Amino acid sequence: MIGQYLSNLRKEAGLTVEEMALRTRIRLDYLKAIENDSLDKVPADVYTKGYIRTYLKTLSIDPAEGLRIYAEQKGAAHADTPSHQTSPVGLTDKKPAPRIVIAVVFITLLSAGLYYYGNTIHTNLSFFSTSVNKNLTSNVTSNVTAQDVPPAQKLVGSETTSIDDSSRKAPEETPKSKETAKPTPLSRPTGTPEQIQAISAAKPEALKHTLQLQATSLTWVSVQIDNKDTHQRLMNPGESIEWNAGEAFVLKLGNAGGVKLTLDGEYLGVPGESGRVVTITLPKKTPTPVQ
Repeated sequence: MIGQYLSNLRKEAGLTVEEMALRTRIRLDYLKAIENDSLDKVPADVYTKGYIRTYLKTLSIDPAEGLRIYAEQKGAAHADTPSHQTSPVGLTDKKPAPRIVIAVVFITLLSAGLYYYGNTIHTNLSFFSTSVNKNLTSNVTSNVTAQDVPPAQKLVGSETTSIDDSSRKAPEETPKSKETAKPTPLSRPTGTPEQIQAISAAKPEALKHTLQLQATSLTWVSVQIDNKDTHQRLMNPGESIEWNAGEAFVLKLGNAGGVKLTLDGEYLGVPGESGRVVTITLPKKTPTPVQ
């Protein structure tokens, strides 16, 4: 028996079943089942062969002898199976013939019944739809006969004329409502050219100056516009920005050599050296001459 063969080899090596389970990484219950020849507790024949091979290789023994013993044991187990157990298989092979005949007959009868039932339903539905159509046709005809005369023709004299006039006047009110919805055109200033020019000159110019910055290297920028709003940002190389002011800009740069300035379309160039912090007021105030 393969179980006795493996158990004797393990004991000769001085190992326990638990130690073999750790070395082979095979479940302990599987190893005990193989050594006890309880092969039905092992999942499948291919796993049993693999376990025997791993078991013997762990003991540094050629697994060929153990596999041969296992094969002879499996062959003997199949040979001991009673031959009379195979006879019912032969008998069951002859039984399906009547069952097939019964199934064919049942399917044929079922198909015939469904066909007859379907024709009956189709005939009843056709009769029902025909009667419904006739009733609908008669109802529509009677309604049209009763309503084919306009109500205006049943009135006499001035009443007929008033109905016709009101029905004709109603559509004429629609275009008038559309005409009143048109927007009123904007009025233009009137007067002489000198008066119009004076009115235009009186309007204040909110934003007179435009400042443009283009960064050539990383630069921190702070700008105060008209002594009110202050904006700060860090400009990356290649980035551009533009501000508008009514009077002046107070510009502070953390890297004077990293930006190019343009004021009101006039290129001012680089305001200073790289890495230098500068504060500039633009546009620069011109000194008032002393009288």
